[in-house]
Amino acid sequence: MCLSGRSRSGVRSGWCTRPAAACCPGTSRSRSWASACFGSCAGSPATTLARRWRWSATRIRSTPPGSCSTGARRTSGRCTAAASAKRACWSSRWKARPRRPGTTSRRLRSTSRPAPPRKRPVPRSFPKGFLWGTSSAAYQVEGDNRNADWWEWEQKPGRIANGDTSGVATDHYHRYREDFALLRELNQNAHRLSIEWSRIEPSEGEFDSRQMRHYRDVLGELRAQGIMPMVTLHHFTNPLWFVSKGGWTGSGAPQAFLPFVNRVVEELGDLVGIWCTINEPSIYGANGWITGEFPPGRHGGLPGQYRVTSNMRRAHELAYHSIKRRWPDAPVGLSHHKFLFMPASRKRADRLAAAATQLVTDRWPVGAARLGRIVEATSDYIGIAHYWGQLCAFDPRRPRDQFVRRFNPPGGEATEMGWVSEPRWMRQVLSEVRRYGKPIYITENGIATADDAQREKYLKDTLGEVHAAIQDGADVRGYFHWTNTDNFEWARGYAAHFGLIGVDRKTLERTVKPSGRLYARIAAANGLD
Repeated sequence: MCLSGRSRSGVRSGWCTRPAAACCPGTSRSRSWASACFGSCAGSPATTLARRWRWSATRIRSTPPGSCSTGARRTSGRCTAAASAKRACWSSRWKARPRRPGTTSRRLRSTSRPAPPRKRPVPRSFPKGFLWGTSSAAYQVEGDNRNADWWEWEQKPGRIANGDTSGVATDHYHRYREDFALLRELNQNAHRLSIEWSRIEPSEGEFDSRQMRHYRDVLGELRAQGIMPMVTLHHFTNPLWFVSKGGWTGSGAPQAFLPFVNRVVEELGDLVGIWCTINEPSIYGANGWITGEFPPGRHGGLPGQYRVTSNMRRAHELAYHSIKRRWPDAPVGLSHHKFLFMPASRKRADRLAAAATQLVTDRWPVGAARLGRIVEATSDYIGIAHYWGQLCAFDPRRPRDQFVRRFNPPGGEATEMGWVSEPRWMRQVLSEVRRYGKPIYITENGIATADDAQREKYLKDTLGEVHAAIQDGADVRGYFHWTNTDNFEWARGYAAHFGLIGVDRKTLERTVKPSGRLYARIAAANGLD
């Protein structure tokens, strides 16, 4: 109810029926209005007003009905007192009230209270010793890897987007010092790279000592820059002689891989900080034997994929024990690509389609129990590569795709790879793998985009999810962004831009992107602000 006497439900008897503006125009229904013009309406119950505003009933009764407290007479129901007079009236009334020395009125106390300080965002710090780095693969950056199966594969037109070939790639083979200096400039304390098997062992049983010295120089330069190397022994490429013997589908594949591992462990092991035996076995098997994007280019070959991933599992176990015999304290694991495949609906068929796809691509595909035993027995940590997720729907018209239609979630922004990448999925991924009770390294994560502002946002949001997962209890010890420089992205050629550092395709000049500077600030602070 306003002080002019009008209530929401109508007019009550004995109260003034004038609207509030009729008594004191330009004023609101507030205490300041009442203090300047509390006696303006004849017939107003002064005692009620006094009780409402906690003023002296004696003072209120002393004001003649029909006049303002300033002494101005009401003309045609309106006060003629100016705004300045009202303020003077207000001030004089408060001054007239007797107070104890050293006390302040309630009203003056409330108006003189300072505004609360603006809340600053709480810094999100990562654990002490957290590794901030980037990942790369030898074939994608070194250039001129002529003894690898991928070199032969990419020579046939139509296999690589835009007719690209790896060629000199980013010429990292000759420019590694320049690249590592940039990593140090960007405050990175770790870097993941691979040793190219086809360079070290170009023919079966024959090892190239010159190439071994080259990789020793590479690792030594990283150490000189204060950067800890994480070394991957197999990253999607194989020597031609190995492929001619059946490659990873051959029964002797794990044993054929072991001599290369032994030689690298013996000659380079003192420079390696963390070992990663094999990169993403599920991706290698799926892209080579189901989608046909990788050599040998098979389609729908589930039995072949099973043999490949099973042999890679065995090769990992052999490599693990080889490293532990020579360097027992060195952490050894592998990089596992973690997808998120979600049912497109609640239909049972779609749920089964999503579960089957997750099994084929995410479980090696030997099931969760076997994967758990691998992690428990022959992994000191869990390496996680995560990029994207998809919806799955059962489709009987797609036998070539195992009767599953996969598609991006609606409304998501696709990257240059055609994927939808959501930062919030990272926390879900980490919550799923923490159950193994092992330390976790994020060995790859990033987006392919020419819009670096999009990469900046994705990077910061994803690291926020990593921090949240750590708060949830996940033992995450390092993050390796894919990748440091734009490079040859397999079947996509040079059309996908993952790097924090751009590379001019004509001059090979390196340019640090704003996202690289952002990552440098985060690494320097060991946290997000």
